[in-house]
Amino acid sequence: MSYNSAIPVATDTMLKSQGQINANFQAINQAFAQNHESLTTDNTISGRHRVVTFQEQIGDPATTADQIAIYTKAVSGLPALFMRPNNSQTPIQLTYSSISTGLQSTNPNVYISQQYSFVAGPFVVFCGKINAIQGVLIPLTPATTLIYANVTSNETVDVFLAATAVISGGDFTILTHAASASPQNWSYFAIGKP
Repeated sequence: MSYNSAIPVATDTMLKSQGQINANFQAINQAFAQNHESLTTDNTISGRHRVVTFQEQIGDPATTADQIAIYTKAVSGLPALFMRPNNSQTPIQLTYSSISTGLQSTNPNVYISQQYSFVAGPFVVFCGKINAIQGVLIPLTPATTLIYANVTSNETVDVFLAATAVISGGDFTILTHAASASPQNWSYFAIGKP
């Protein structure tokens, strides 16, 4: 039997509705247990969240003076978590849908060349190590409007190559202070706004 919100009917005797009432309680317990500690577990943890799953919202929910809202909505077709301050103030994006960090292989460690993180506010922070020749455009993903970029190279212990990062929209170009025809291992740090 599935959940039936119309049970018991006022004219029902307990025996007549007992099967459906039992089915209702079982359905409620099963639905509740999907994201919470079950109602039948230890009373000290019963009802606590194990996970919070958000259904994607079409728009931003309204909030009153004594409320905030945490919810999910799509950004470029992918779900992201948002917080709406009280009085329906401007929503703040809390997550980015496709964070790319870490190693692509080990022994030796090879890091993903374009790593980025998200700072609520909103900012996307990029950092990484690339092998490139000066003057080559370095595209960063996801697409942002860069507001800061810095690059350096330290090919050997004795040589430190300072460089300038020229921003162009969401990308940057490395311009060195000395001619470099061969690829350099560049470390970069950039900040963008989605």
